[in-house]
Amino acid sequence: MIETILLHASLFLNAFEDPFMFGALLACSALLLSWFQKSASLSFFVAMGSTFSVIHIIKSLYAVPRPADALVEAAGYRFPSGHAALGAALITSFAWHLLKRSTSSAGRTLIVIISSALILFVAWTRLHLGVHKAIDVTVGILLGTSISILIHFLVDKVDTNTK
Repeated sequence: MIETILLHASLFLNAFEDPFMFGALLACSALLLSWFQKSASLSFFVAMGSTFSVIHIIKSLYAVPRPADALVEAAGYRFPSGHAALGAALITSFAWHLLKRSTSSAGRTLIVIISSALILFVAWTRLHLGVHKAIDVTVGILLGTSISILIHFLVDKVDTNTK
């Protein structure tokens, strides 16, 4: 039963490979982030766009083929994982804005734990479906998280300096 639930969750996340699904996710996320502040949507789109660009440049440079024994067919190259990178960038964007508003250390700890668990779950689904190796999702997570933090930091810095 749990295996079936995890497989369906993995297949659901895999559906975001479709441009329409990915676009809908971006639009909904940007609307939700605009609730925090106006620049949140801007930093979110820049972080996601930058992550997407870096991932595809690296995929083109390395051109590592996907495993032949994957449970689902996935387009493109394997290294690094775009789902792990974009999932990490998206979740880090939300965590960034939630952490800025959290006033308690317990709240901040909970945000970090939940965000980390979500990022790891996205990575696990890619491994479970067999479309990536551990190095692919690890590098994807590191890239997505790093790019998102850098972009949000820079946008916040510019936002603070213009006030």
